[in-house]
Amino acid sequence: MQPQPQKGWFPDALAIDMEGTAVAQVAFLHNIPFLAVKIISDNHTQGEQRERYDGFWSNMADRSFTTVKQSLAAY
Repeated sequence: MQPQPQKGWFPDALAIDMEGTAVAQVAFLHNIPFLAVKIISDNHTQGEQRERYDGFWSNMADRSFTTVKQSLAAY
Protein backbone atom coordinates (compact mmCIF):
# COMPACT_ATOMS: atom_id res chain seq x y z
CA MET A 1 0.00 0.00 0.00
CA GLN A 2 1.32 3.41 -0.96
CA PRO A 3 1.50 6.25 1.58
CA GLN A 4 -1.35 8.73 1.38
CA PRO A 5 -0.04 12.23 0.59
CA GLN A 6 -3.17 13.80 2.11
CA LYS A 7 -2.15 12.54 5.56
CA GLY A 8 1.08 14.53 5.20
CA TRP A 9 -0.82 17.67 4.23
CA PHE A 10 -3.40 17.31 7.01
CA PRO A 11 -1.82 15.16 9.75
CA ASP A 12 -4.69 15.74 12.21
CA ALA A 13 -7.44 14.78 9.75
CA LEU A 14 -9.73 11.99 10.89
CA ALA A 15 -11.40 11.48 7.49
CA ILE A 16 -10.98 12.44 3.85
CA ASP A 17 -14.01 13.38 1.77
CA MET A 18 -13.35 12.22 -1.76
CA GLU A 19 -16.73 13.14 -3.28
CA GLY A 20 -16.83 16.66 -1.85
CA THR A 21 -13.22 17.17 -2.89
CA ALA A 22 -14.06 16.54 -6.53
CA VAL A 23 -16.90 19.09 -6.44
CA ALA A 24 -14.69 21.57 -4.57
CA GLN A 25 -11.97 21.28 -7.20
CA VAL A 26 -14.39 22.04 -10.03
CA ALA A 27 -15.82 24.97 -8.06
CA PHE A 28 -12.30 26.28 -7.43
CA LEU A 29 -11.38 26.02 -11.11
CA HIS A 30 -14.46 28.07 -12.01
CA ASN A 31 -14.03 30.56 -9.15
CA ILE A 32 -17.32 29.49 -7.52
CA PRO A 33 -17.57 29.57 -3.70
CA PHE A 34 -18.18 26.10 -2.29
CA LEU A 35 -19.04 24.71 1.14
CA ALA A 36 -19.51 21.04 1.98
CA VAL A 37 -20.99 19.78 5.22
CA LYS A 38 -20.67 16.07 5.92
CA ILE A 39 -21.88 14.04 8.87
CA ILE A 40 -19.84 11.06 10.01
CA SER A 41 -21.42 8.81 12.57
CA ASP A 42 -21.01 5.29 13.90
CA ASN A 43 -24.08 3.19 14.55
CA HIS A 44 -23.93 2.23 18.22
CA THR A 45 -26.81 0.01 19.21
CA GLN A 46 -26.29 -0.70 22.90
CA GLY A 47 -27.10 1.22 26.08
CA GLU A 48 -25.88 4.77 26.47
CA GLN A 49 -24.23 4.75 23.03
CA ARG A 50 -27.62 4.00 21.45
CA GLU A 51 -29.23 6.95 23.28
CA ARG A 52 -26.45 9.30 22.16
CA TYR A 53 -26.73 8.00 18.58
CA ASP A 54 -30.50 8.57 18.51
CA GLY A 55 -30.04 12.03 20.05
CA PHE A 56 -27.41 12.86 17.46
CA TRP A 57 -29.84 12.30 14.59
CA SER A 58 -32.74 14.04 16.28
CA ASN A 59 -30.95 17.41 16.37
CA MET A 60 -28.44 17.12 13.52
CA ALA A 61 -30.51 19.01 10.92
CA ASP A 62 -30.79 22.08 13.16
CA ARG A 63 -27.12 21.94 14.13
CA SER A 64 -26.04 21.56 10.49
CA PHE A 65 -28.22 24.47 9.38
CA THR A 66 -26.82 26.68 12.16
CA THR A 67 -23.24 25.79 11.17
CA VAL A 68 -23.85 26.60 7.50
CA LYS A 69 -25.67 29.83 8.37
CA GLN A 70 -22.81 31.00 10.61
CA SER A 71 -20.22 30.07 7.99
CA LEU A 72 -22.04 32.00 5.28
CA ALA A 73 -22.48 35.02 7.55
CA ALA A 74 -18.72 35.05 8.16
CA TYR A 75 -18.05 34.84 4.43
